[in-house]
Amino acid sequence: MQTKFSHIFFICFFSLISINVWTQNKLDFNYKLYHLDSTNTQFHVKIDLNTYLSKIVNNSKYVKIGITAILTNVSTQKSYRVTREFNLDKEAHPNGIYKSSFDIAMEDAEYEMELTIEDRHLNKSRNEIRTFKKSTECIQENFMFLNADSSMVYYKENPNSDKLRFVSNYLQCDSLEVRVYNEIQTIAMPPFASKRIYPDFGKYISKFELACDSVDFELTSLKNKTLYISSSKSNGDKGFLISRYANFYPEIKTVDLLVEPLRYISSRDEYNALTDTNLHRRREFEKFWLDKADQDRESARHLIKSYYSRVEHANRNFTTYKEGWKTDRGMIYIIFGEPESIENEGGKEERWVYTNRSGSSSISFSFYREDGNFQKNDYALIRNPMFKSMWYDAVDSWRNGMVYRK
Repeated sequence: MQTKFSHIFFICFFSLISINVWTQNKLDFNYKLYHLDSTNTQFHVKIDLNTYLSKIVNNSKYVKIGITAILTNVSTQKSYRVTREFNLDKEAHPNGIYKSSFDIAMEDAEYEMELTIEDRHLNKSRNEIRTFKKSTECIQENFMFLNADSSMVYYKENPNSDKLRFVSNYLQCDSLEVRVYNEIQTIAMPPFASKRIYPDFGKYISKFELACDSVDFELTSLKNKTLYISSSKSNGDKGFLISRYANFYPEIKTVDLLVEPLRYISSRDEYNALTDTNLHRRREFEKFWLDKADQDRESARHLIKSYYSRVEHANRNFTTYKEGWKTDRGMIYIIFGEPESIENEGGKEERWVYTNRSGSSSISFSFYREDGNFQKNDYALIRNPMFKSMWYDAVDSWRNGMVYRK
């Protein structure tokens, strides 16, 4: 029996390593807005060319990428469009990663940005809508975050080191207050629950102040920590969060972290066994998936790859004040899969529509955007008791060894 467990464990990690195949043509794109002064803002981009369709031109593999940002001044409702097109030789860039930046003329105001990334060869695009401010206040866009190797930390990106350098040009304040919290542990409640979980970081671990006369400082020992940075005079009312999750995030590469997202599909006894420090966690993890696959190794491999590719997608796309898989949108995506369509109501609300394979009926989940001190551009699910049977049908599908797609 030990041989079977060892074999399936190898298969599990082989499948997880192969998630890069799943991200093919997923248009992986990171960006960072950085305010330089009262008139200029830098737009930094990092593009994984391996996730775009390439075409052979003169024996080289080229990708063709379009970027469009529609910026709307919330107060005046005036909009303007910024566009860029990139024709890139994939093999000319180390590991297929391309980095660039350009300046945008922007005055102080609150903005709504609709950002669209297009694979021009594949004729496929992805977009997001978010709000941000241009001001001298303590906001994320006034800081450049640098890893220990001096590489930039982009928006929604996990720092790659436990030490971060913070630099700012446009910030104006007397002093900054930095609160350090442990990583938040609460996960999304089921879609039929009578209430949802609101952000609760508990008591901060430490708090200290920094002078603003020259904003260039370093913080260390940040692994699995969340920082809340605000101006001291605001009493914590105006600020932003930055988190340092586990190594390799948004990917998951340790057994302890693989176990956590199983809370959505495991029974209480199963999860207790998976997290019992007196038991062999790796063996319990293997047993969980083999049991669901009726001891069929190939089926277990398929289930693992499908489930954790969804977890990784949630981490990449829905991370807010906690990991993406713990959010409302992350929970729905993991259990129900990618929706057939997403309707976005001006960045204020999203509606995810799932149709049956027969096309005879559909279900939809609506999420409304919540913005606060601890959550920026976070979407909360509108819960309803009618989702109860749908939820258990989907969970039972996973527990019976079948990837759920509505």
